[in-house]
Amino acid sequence: MQSEKKMTEALQRTAMRSLETLCFVFSAPIINEEEHSKTGSLAVEVGFQGTRAGSMIFEVSEDIVSVLAGNMIGEGKITKEQERDAIGEIANVICGNFLPEAFGKGLVFEIAAPVVLQKIKKHPSALQVHLAVETGRVDLALCFDKPSG
Repeated sequence: MQSEKKMTEALQRTAMRSLETLCFVFSAPIINEEEHSKTGSLAVEVGFQGTRAGSMIFEVSEDIVSVLAGNMIGEGKITKEQERDAIGEIANVICGNFLPEAFGKGLVFEIAAPVVLQKIKKHPSALQVHLAVETGRVDLALCFDKPSG
């Protein structure tokens, strides 16, 4: 297992790469929080089990939800349900690509279906990644369950 700093860097790299390949958008780490304030958001949580268990929260500012979903889905009118599904799928892909990078490619993890959150859970001990994407932002929080034993 990697250090917390290396795991945060891996989560950031994985999220940036996933947003670029799935949604055709570039992202960058947020340096100045004041320049990228949130106006509302859509958040999903993806749980996972395996060598380590926990969950990842993927929060997207309201102003870019339709951009990410539209770029991922393609042409036509996108419904709110399709937006939620697309954001959930992006979260699933980020989580699914991060876990082998952090813990080793030969390990198996079970990733749960994404769940839309009505209220954002705050986890002070979570690994945090904040990215600027076009006019908005995405925030990721990854927390691990305490190992049993």
